[in-house]
Amino acid sequence: RNGDAGVIVQDSDRIEIDGVLAHQQSDGGVVLSNSSNSTVKNSELGYNPSGVDASGTNNLVVENNDVSHSLQAGIELGDGVNMVIRNNIANHNGGPGISMEGAAFDANGMAVGGALIEGNTAHENAESGISVATGRHTIRSNTANLNANYGIDAGEDPVQGEPLDPNRNIDGGGNKAAGNHADVGVAPGLPDAVQCVGVVCEAGDLGPLT
Repeated sequence: RNGDAGVIVQDSDRIEIDGVLAHQQSDGGVVLSNSSNSTVKNSELGYNPSGVDASGTNNLVVENNDVSHSLQAGIELGDGVNMVIRNNIANHNGGPGISMEGAAFDANGMAVGGALIEGNTAHENAESGISVATGRHTIRSNTANLNANYGIDAGEDPVQGEPLDPNRNIDGGGNKAAGNHADVGVAPGLPDAVQCVGVVCEAGDLGPLT
């Protein structure tokens, strides 16, 4: 425990963070800014304001981390391109489990360099399990149950008769969600509640409240 982030990466490229234990920091478990081709993996980064916080970071890989019990989002990603967020556990956070807030656009307003968000678990968070800004990010094979808002919020669903947004996120399939819009830690949401927007979610195994 210290007075800042567990690990800080600033203005440095190709940094590999592997097997770190960082709890009860005053900032994030791992905080990256202005970095390219860095990796955060196999680390225990819960019980912080955020588990992983990145901005201005390209080609970042965040894989096989536990970012549960963060005060805010478990994983919070700002501007950057070609990021991969894979096989992380993001449960019991004070914000979304995973929040992809950024997107990049070319001179014609078309999204480029979208992130891949796959294989993550996001349960019992105080907002949506996974929240993704519009920017042609690909969302696949995630599981998000018993969150206070949606399981996965990936932008608005298409409206019949209206043109599709060319920058809408990409539904990679295999996403599952159940029991969302919950009274977190007390009771699951109503069975007919909409579980996901912007992607189609299969009905998942609800699992126990924890």
